[in-house]
Amino acid sequence: MDLTPLVFDNTKGFDRGWEAGGNKLALCRGVVLERSRFLRNRGNGIWFDIGNTNCAVRQCLIADNEDAGIFYEISYALHAHDNVIVGNGFAATAGAWGAQAGISISSSPGCVIERNLMAGNREGFNFREQTRSTPTIEDRAGRPVWNHDEVIRHNLIVFNRDAQVWGWFDIKDDRHWPADRAPVVPEGPDGAATKPGDVAGAYAARPAQGQPRDLTLEKLRLRFENNVYFAGPGHGGFNWGPTWARHKRYGGLAEFQADLGIDVGGRELDPHFASWLELDFRLGAESTELLQATYPHGPVPGAKLDLYLDVR
Repeated sequence: MDLTPLVFDNTKGFDRGWEAGGNKLALCRGVVLERSRFLRNRGNGIWFDIGNTNCAVRQCLIADNEDAGIFYEISYALHAHDNVIVGNGFAATAGAWGAQAGISISSSPGCVIERNLMAGNREGFNFREQTRSTPTIEDRAGRPVWNHDEVIRHNLIVFNRDAQVWGWFDIKDDRHWPADRAPVVPEGPDGAATKPGDVAGAYAARPAQGQPRDLTLEKLRLRFENNVYFAGPGHGGFNWGPTWARHKRYGGLAEFQADLGIDVGGRELDPHFASWLELDFRLGAESTELLQATYPHGPVPGAKLDLYLDVR
């Protein structure tokens, strides 16, 4: 079937807190976005917000959007695979912490993120966590929702400026740390005296809405498997926790793996793209065998993928 790629280029100055490339999806089931381009939008490239379930984004080019490339928020079971996601998240949007990455999963369980190429974004892959609830198609009353049972595997996460992976867990119970760490409950009503504004602040769940208790990092079941990472000169690596509360910046992948125990089989490796600034992600022969498991499958409109001849 001949699929004509769609291009959404919002440069009209719409509010970043609401705009998303002409697409902000809510209460949808089984949506598939494929072989399309989402480029240069004022807000997020693709924004799923409130009660979506079993949605997919595949073989898309998501580039140069001012906030996140894909922002999956208070929804369920995203399958994002075989996308090229580059140059997103560089706006100074107030309150968009944790939502300025190639892919940001915000209080949305059951997601599978695989074989995506995330390069040159402000941050590569993020979790964003707050105390949230959402209605669903079946139940409009709202229910608690949080990040758990997530699989991030066989992705190529490289050359992102501030971090390759960042866990922005703005949550008092310290659930994003291993069980053997003593809980640290910040002082103050929101635990964040220096916390910036929050684009989702008006939608925080009430304490009485059945929020989970006694969670730990082990119970969240966040799994990073067989990804390839690379931080260029001046780039950040792996960060866990928000900047205004308990957090840690890791010196490298080995330290991240040893401290949190959630990354298995990850490697640090320069992919030697032909020219990623020109969306030319063809690999040299020396990289092909090492990276083939993390490389997007199939064509992506507007991006060059596959091998190139090394004439040096």
